Amino acid sequence: MTKKIRFTLLALVATVVLAGASNAMAAYKPTFVARADSQQLSGGGGNGMTFRVSVPRDDDATAKVTLYVPQGYGGILDKAPGTNLGPVSAQVIAKALGGALLPLTGNVISADPNAPASVNNLCSPGVHDAVWNLVLTAAGQTLNVPVYLDTIEEGPEVAFAKFKMQICLPSPDVPPAMGGATFGAKLIFAQFSVKNVFNNPTARGENVFRGIFTPYVPGGGTVNAAGTVEARSSVRLPSQLSLSAVVNQRTGVVTIRGSLTEFNVGLAGQKVKLRLGTTPKGVKIIRTLTTNASGNYAATLRLKKGQTRFLRTDVFVPVRDNTAAGCAGTSLAPAGCVTATRPSFTLENLRVIKISRRK
Repeated sequence: MTKKIRFTLLALVATVVLAGASNAMAAYKPTFVARADSQQLSGGGGNGMTFRVSVPRDDDATAKVTLYVPQGYGGILDKAPGTNLGPVSAQVIAKALGGALLPLTGNVISADPNAPASVNNLCSPGVHDAVWNLVLTAAGQTLNVPVYLDTIEEGPEVAFAKFKMQICLPSPDVPPAMGGATFGAKLIFAQFSVKNVFNNPTARGENVFRGIFTPYVPGGGTVNAAGTVEARSSVRLPSQLSLSAVVNQRTGVVTIRGSLTEFNVGLAGQKVKLRLGTTPKGVKIIRTLTTNASGNYAATLRLKKGQTRFLRTDVFVPVRDNTAAGCAGTSLAPAGCVTATRPSFTLENLRVIKISRRK
């Protein structure tokens, strides 16, 4: 089932009642990180994908989040109702519990997009290509947060996105009996992962995921449409970690070299773990190497005569702030782009290198 998208983001925002709200509210600076399990290009099939959003605890409460997956990605959104797509976790400030920090955990469960509850929602009414529920539990209660998904086939959004996900959150300042959030929950962090849904592009490049965040006017249930901001996450593919080793048979000195690149750009200052062992599966960390300004790393070690060893390297690259460059250009949101990131990822060599010195 495919639903054609006919409304632009501006038309969507225009339908939200502002009720005289001013843009001069409290701070609102969310961040968004999109990360694929694989850093390689895809020829098809589903990769694992993780989406993470966070909002400073003292910022305004979030009313709606729309996450865009860029052109080039493929995916199969509709899954049989009840399918467990992956884990979800969140943290909220529970205003009804004295402002306690409340952790929630659960799973992403596919729902029936044709069910009345899915079609008649106030967040994004109508039939969608897919509906997922973020099923979260805390303090003995279960919270269901719907995610409405669509494939974008026409309209202005086609220029920058292939899929979009819409999530609405109840106000923490309205009683639950009147449609407000259970526990008076104000979202400050959420992360959910899905497998066999999205797959990486087949072409090299930089892929910009966009998040559109709309806050509430503090103290009630009015949406501050004019305060809507954008947060971006740029994924460069492919990323690679190379490794080579040359043995000087006379001295036994092994010269090790490699590089860490993200879409042909060397990553400086990253910590590469050098592993050595007597068997391919028994390699252990013996040294941590730091990549230079070009993304290269190097080391030496010595083999005794008749020795054989196995080498491998791996690296964890953390989330990086990219706001200065990543927020350049025109924003989709009335209040502009406020944050941009590059996601974390882990790489290891596809093969273990055997090194030997003759007797």
